Amino acid sequence: MSETYGQSRKGGDKSFNSADTRGVKEERGVVIGKVKVNSHPTSMGVLQVFVPGFGDNANNREEVISQWRSVRFATPFYSRTDALGRGSDETTVKSTGGMVYPCPDIGSTVLCLFPEGKNQEGVWFACVPDRYMMQSLPEASMTSNFDKTGAAGNMDAMVRHDKAPGLEFNDQENDVTKLTNFKKPKRGVNVTRSKQLKTQGIDQDEIRGLSTSNVMRETPSEVFGITTKGRRTDINGQDIANRKDILDKLENGTDLSTSDARAVEGRIARKQGHALVMDDGDIEGNNNLMRFRTAGGHQILLHDTEDLIYIGNSKGTSWVQMDANGQLDIFSKTSINLRSKSMNFHADSTMKFHAGKQIQMVSGGSLHLEGKSMANLYSDGQSFVYGGSGTHIKSGSSLNMSGSGTVGIKAGGKMDLQASCIALNGATGGASKQNSIPAQGKNDVKQDSKGFWVKNGGALQTTVDRAPTHEPFDAHQTVTQETVFTTVKVSDVPDSGELKVKQPKLTIPVSNVGLKAAREFENQTQVLRDTVQFNQLFKPIVI
Repeated sequence: MSETYGQSRKGGDKSFNSADTRGVKEERGVVIGKVKVNSHPTSMGVLQVFVPGFGDNANNREEVISQWRSVRFATPFYSRTDALGRGSDETTVKSTGGMVYPCPDIGSTVLCLFPEGKNQEGVWFACVPDRYMMQSLPEASMTSNFDKTGAAGNMDAMVRHDKAPGLEFNDQENDVTKLTNFKKPKRGVNVTRSKQLKTQGIDQDEIRGLSTSNVMRETPSEVFGITTKGRRTDINGQDIANRKDILDKLENGTDLSTSDARAVEGRIARKQGHALVMDDGDIEGNNNLMRFRTAGGHQILLHDTEDLIYIGNSKGTSWVQMDANGQLDIFSKTSINLRSKSMNFHADSTMKFHAGKQIQMVSGGSLHLEGKSMANLYSDGQSFVYGGSGTHIKSGSSLNMSGSGTVGIKAGGKMDLQASCIALNGATGGASKQNSIPAQGKNDVKQDSKGFWVKNGGALQTTVDRAPTHEPFDAHQTVTQETVFTTVKVSDVPDSGELKVKQPKLTIPVSNVGLKAAREFENQTQVLRDTVQFNQLFKPIVI
């Protein structure tokens, strides 16, 4: 253990000019160390570093374990209370708070400090970036200078825009010590981010998808951000979490192959990490925003330049946008579900609903539908009205009923008709047919042969004014104008005019009028009763 972590070393080999006594002052100040080991049994961020300035680096001494120094993690902020006594509850043990971040990967350079020159009390407190290797920090920003031959020669299926999310350039192919323009070398394409943006349909969207927020966009930089290191991968780019064989060996304490060990140490490669960006914008004021984007592609965007808030998931199957005009757009590929004890919906002007198949509204108590100027029920099929304990139809003015075919009225009991005048076969024009609300063809989107989401003009038939689609939604920058549909006006029942009543040639004397009088003649013949009922019910009639 001492050979691995150097805890018992006095200061390195003979080339390191120190006394034999541990803790001797060397007055070295702040030095740069190269990370050789970033794991430690204490799990407190202790690193093993090689400091080139400590001793002779001849004969490849960087790989000699005895030349490495142990340095503890010094966080920018840490706080703790004193333990109040024995026990294990929150009122007795130390309460800690502060900032933590992962250890840098092996090969990174860190700033180290040895307080009072004590070799065994070294700490690391900052990291030193490699030269020009910050073009994708805090997130993979867009560039037009990308390698179009990458992604296994299938770049046209990955990128259709003239810009793409870029990686760092390869400093093994470009000597950074001789580089005069860091923007000249072509950068690789962040394939993971490109796939995400393609799936989401925002691969050409330079507001919601692509970003310019990187620290090397300009100088001085106005970008503040934090990026995590990302998941460790093996030599084939597979997440270690999906390598059950490696996990089993780690669990059982079995030795790993060199390649797998390097993958566990994070020395092979990493997937992209999570990014938090706070960008005050470039010199022209563009991209003044805050964005939180996960490694998987979920994002929350607060964009001051565009004056909008945008939230979207990694698959593009749902998104929400709030803009400065007060428009709230919500898209869901499957369903939007709400539940509450009570819900209130209010629209100062119009409220529109459109369903491709069915609208169902059920009330466990009462259901009240009201239209102040008109209530219109229209169906190209059948319409039904049912009341289990009664049905009432009342009009404050005229009441029209008509049928293009047979009209049937059936009563299980008696049927009463009452009017100041009943005109059979009169001059009524029947009920007016209402207009259906016309559907509009709005732009939808679909995937093309390469999997990119493209506009599908007029494919969405709807009766509403605005219908968000899967990205790219072409109406993000449009303020929707409200339309109002007016149904056909129903006219009053036509008047039958002046009725000229003639007395029948043969009148049947009755002692009273109406059904009640007719029913009193119980000993009359059926013909007589029928004649009386007809004469009294429909009097006067035109002869």
